[in-house]
Amino acid sequence: MVQHAQNQYSPAPIPYAVVTEPVSRPPKPPFRPTAAVIAGLTVLALLVTGGAYWLWSNGRDLVSEASVGDCLRLAPEDTESPYRIVGCSDSAARFTVLGAVPRTGDDSACHDMAGSTKAATGDGETLCLGPVGVDTAKAVNVAKQGDCLRLVGEVAERVACSDPEANYKVLKRLSAVADFEIKQACADVPGTDEEYLWNWGSGGRLRNGSELMVDRLFCLGGQ
Repeated sequence: MVQHAQNQYSPAPIPYAVVTEPVSRPPKPPFRPTAAVIAGLTVLALLVTGGAYWLWSNGRDLVSEASVGDCLRLAPEDTESPYRIVGCSDSAARFTVLGAVPRTGDDSACHDMAGSTKAATGDGETLCLGPVGVDTAKAVNVAKQGDCLRLVGEVAERVACSDPEANYKVLKRLSAVADFEIKQACADVPGTDEEYLWNWGSGGRLRNGSELMVDRLFCLGGQ
């Protein structure tokens, strides 16, 4: 009798689970940029914002973009645009735009713009300019016969005839008078006590004979 050996199978060993404790790591220190990094970022920000502003403002300060009430600086060395728009509180601001007239090839149309002493070429027109802060209500260049002036030294202002400081009345106003004709021109006006000369660009009184022509001559009588 053949005896068959019984195969006995032993169960596979159960692997032990290895339990490990989490490794404790110190927290990372917060990022603190160095002074060099901060400086570099600051310069980069300035370059970016400055470049963006340049792209936005490029050309916007040209005199061709100016409107009435804008202030301008004058830099003759600026060949692209000697006049450029600046804030009226800017120390470089010298002129304000008083009005615009059609471009005619000369600035004579601005001579009758109250307070105007300069002209600049705008976008298809001529801009009439006056000193920053000019009081156009007192501008003498537009005074006409019957108006009253306050004349003190070399400075004349147009004022109401009822103003106690009014000391002269315009008896006659003449334009483009030759220098050698000034005395005779006012001598022919009865009641003339004084003459006042106004010239484009200076707006002041000239008695030194340096002007061959006088833009405005006012024959004045005592008020």
